[in-house]
Amino acid sequence: MTDRLHLPQRYTRILEGLLREHVPEAEVWAYGSRITGESHEGSDLDLVVRSPGLEPLGEGFFSLLQAIEESNIPILVQAHDWARLPESFHREIERKHVVLQDKGTKDTTDGEWIDCTLADTCNAIDYGLTASASNSPLGPKFLRITDIVSGQLNWNTVPHVETDDETLEKYQLCNGDIVIARTGASTGASAYINDPPDSVFASYLVRLKAKPEFDSRFIGYYLKSTAFGNYMSGVLGDKSAQPNASASTMAAAPFSAPRDRTEQSAIAHVLGTLDDKIELNRRMNETLEEMARALFKSWFVDFDPVRAKAALASPHSDQSDWTKERARAYLDKMNKNIVDLFPDRLVDSELGEIPEGWEVGVLDDAIELLSGGTPRTSVADYWDGDIPWYTPKDSPSLSDVFVLETERNITQTGIDKSAAKLLPMGTTIITARGTVGRLACLGVCAAGKFISMDM
Repeated sequence: MTDRLHLPQRYTRILEGLLREHVPEAEVWAYGSRITGESHEGSDLDLVVRSPGLEPLGEGFFSLLQAIEESNIPILVQAHDWARLPESFHREIERKHVVLQDKGTKDTTDGEWIDCTLADTCNAIDYGLTASASNSPLGPKFLRITDIVSGQLNWNTVPHVETDDETLEKYQLCNGDIVIARTGASTGASAYINDPPDSVFASYLVRLKAKPEFDSRFIGYYLKSTAFGNYMSGVLGDKSAQPNASASTMAAAPFSAPRDRTEQSAIAHVLGTLDDKIELNRRMNETLEEMARALFKSWFVDFDPVRAKAALASPHSDQSDWTKERARAYLDKMNKNIVDLFPDRLVDSELGEIPEGWEVGVLDDAIELLSGGTPRTSVADYWDGDIPWYTPKDSPSLSDVFVLETERNITQTGIDKSAAKLLPMGTTIITARGTVGRLACLGVCAAGKFISMDM
């Protein structure tokens, strides 16, 4: 019967949720102009709440009144206790009313979803701070679009910004906040803020703060869904030069969620557990990469194995940093087969000291350089095959190395009919367009728009 109630559906559903939460055993009727068709946009909504035994209502009724007042329903909702109304009112209300909640509806919300807009889920939607970032470690972290577009927020790479206390309070990011990019090619990209350091957000980001009845992490996953992506594609249209969307435009996106917040949290927890594992693996990869960089520098820049062996080979080591004790301890930690690969003497070269037997040259002396080609995109037979087609947009994140899958695939015919080349797994590739200079290693056989280096 709620189709007779003249109230936007999203507000009706908010109201129904509050009734179930605060007076689940009561029967609730709507009456007055909102059901007679005589209301206007600002008309009040009149409700009457009837307890199971028609006795005066208790604490739940008064908490309902407070919850309605604090909700974002934009009209005055006046709820009355049936037991406290005059008998003459009873007869008038019984004559014409709409049942919003029947008796005993406490458990009827299991599995029920609500439909509203993204704006309905938020207490606040704010634009960010206009300021210049700084690499100097002064002030809070300054989160920008470039820090969230990879889908992985790494606070270690986020710059700083100098602010005063008032600015920090206004723009500070808190646990559970969500930020969305509102301009550029990454419009609509988002990040859920989890346990942030002192930080503020930049002006090309929009911050969302969820209402208590919505799980913010659930909202964060919605913003990464196909549904939100399709909505953004529709509102952006053909803005290829400089896509952008206002906060109000993004907040008008349709939103669906379980009415029960605990169910939202359960869904977000499952997805979050997977993401937490991915983040842990990413941090482990970063640690391993730092170790690999340190090892590379030690072996092939500082030549520590050579210096250690030279210290042991010399009757009187003149290398003060490499005593025989230190050299022996260093080499004992290394695999003997690896130690044997290094000489025990450094010689002069045009680049300074290098291991004996090594040569000075350029990268081109050690690799075969190949350029890729592009099959005609207008020929359907060349595309949607089973061979990965690598382009700059498929570049791995800075903490990754291997490329395992790509956005598009081509066919063997596409390779045969173009200058494209199928390169073996393990080939080093470097992008020559877009993100010029990004390196990766093919984890699968692939072709694409890149320069490859075959060692």
